[in-house]
Amino acid sequence: MATLSGTSSAPAAQRPTPAHPRHIVLVGPQAIAARPLFEQLLHATAPNLPSPEFLTPASFLEAALITGEHDHGDPPRLIVAGLSPDEDLEPAVRSLRRINPHASIVLLCEPAQESLCRKARTFGADDYFIVPLDAGSARQLLATPHSAPPELLRRPAAASTPHPPPGAELELDRPHLGPRRSSRVSAEIVSELPSLPLLVQTELLEELFTERTDFVDRALSVLSRYIRFNGTLRFIPASPSATPDPETPAQIRRPVAIADQAPFGTLVLEVPAPHHATPQAAAVVAQAANWLAGMLALLRRYEQLRSLAITDELSGAFNRRYFLKYMSSLLEKAKENRSRVTLLLFDIDDFKRYNDTFGHASGDAIIRELIKLLRACTREYDLVARIGGDEFAVVYRDNEAPRQPNSEHPKDVLVATERFREAIKNHHWPQTCNIKGEVSISGGLATFPWDADNLETLMAKADEALLKAKAAGKNVIVMHAAATAANAPGTPK
Repeated sequence: MATLSGTSSAPAAQRPTPAHPRHIVLVGPQAIAARPLFEQLLHATAPNLPSPEFLTPASFLEAALITGEHDHGDPPRLIVAGLSPDEDLEPAVRSLRRINPHASIVLLCEPAQESLCRKARTFGADDYFIVPLDAGSARQLLATPHSAPPELLRRPAAASTPHPPPGAELELDRPHLGPRRSSRVSAEIVSELPSLPLLVQTELLEELFTERTDFVDRALSVLSRYIRFNGTLRFIPASPSATPDPETPAQIRRPVAIADQAPFGTLVLEVPAPHHATPQAAAVVAQAANWLAGMLALLRRYEQLRSLAITDELSGAFNRRYFLKYMSSLLEKAKENRSRVTLLLFDIDDFKRYNDTFGHASGDAIIRELIKLLRACTREYDLVARIGGDEFAVVYRDNEAPRQPNSEHPKDVLVATERFREAIKNHHWPQTCNIKGEVSISGGLATFPWDADNLETLMAKADEALLKAKAAGKNVIVMHAAATAANAPGTPK
């Protein structure tokens, strides 16, 4: 049975039934599923009133953008939001509340989430209900009064006082990344970039950290919708070789750059006519460029840190941590697509002797040179990793439609690995390696799905083949028996 949280001291039956709001916002699947019940109750209560428009954003981010567009029109008076298990509720509710200070915000949740919803009333929610809703609870929900604490309705000072006093200067905000540089405009400029809701910033950061390739387009979309530029906003990436297009009178251009760093590019606002390129518009574009520069600087720093986290410092190959993560994901996809993955594990024969005889500096130089050779002998989509001192892994995968006729994946890989082994044996090592004589490797190959159906077993099978290579006298690469048998003449592919 649906449960009312009990935020109102008056009995539900005595609550006044307000006139139909023009807009009702339903956020998430739980809220959207209740729409037919809401429509039925609203029609029964006031059949002569026009039905409200239901807005159904898929997320809190989209809800913040949609409701923000009603700031100067008829704002929604009721927002019903369903919780998802991974929702960061506090910034979501606070953002909705700041954008919609006079709306009733009601949450829908599962019984296990009730304590979280109860807490949400302290940062902007008016009430909450347990799902599934029955008719009585839905009727109470539609009559939920707005009761958010007054301090939650206060907007930032910049938003409440957009006009600076005569003779003053307005400092435009920019991201706090690197040395701060003030961008100032004269007192006659009254437009400024509004603070993006915390939720919008948070969602963009999440997309940044999930490595979205269209992050810049996504950021421009948010800026365009939330700030409502009078024109089209676009970004031109910096390119030393490209000749920039000449600026036209119907454009406003501002550099996207952080102090003491190479510029990211240029932010361009295409306005309908030259007279729209006002100083006010230029000031807002300048702020938007600074904000975008901050986001891109954060993206650049994240990519640097990520590279350090997944790369072996000595060799420049991927490290063991990334190799294990990559393989787990790859094998899951291979199961779904019925594709094949072959793993090569190998080490340098008698590597300890090289270290003991020529020193560790020589051993390090051998490892770096070996990785260069390996990259030259593998395809761009094969993964090369150093997983131990002188232990390495190469992951060969299908880059074709699953199970193509006449395809002999393991045999093709065996040919490639033999070519690599020969290249090492016949390589002219640089003087830094201090090599006298030949360097050789021994390796073992195992293939999914013939040898194993999981990573742990696949590595064990490849290691078994590696031990056989050592037992055979070294300087050889051995394929595990199951994969060899699977590609014997007459075996169905």
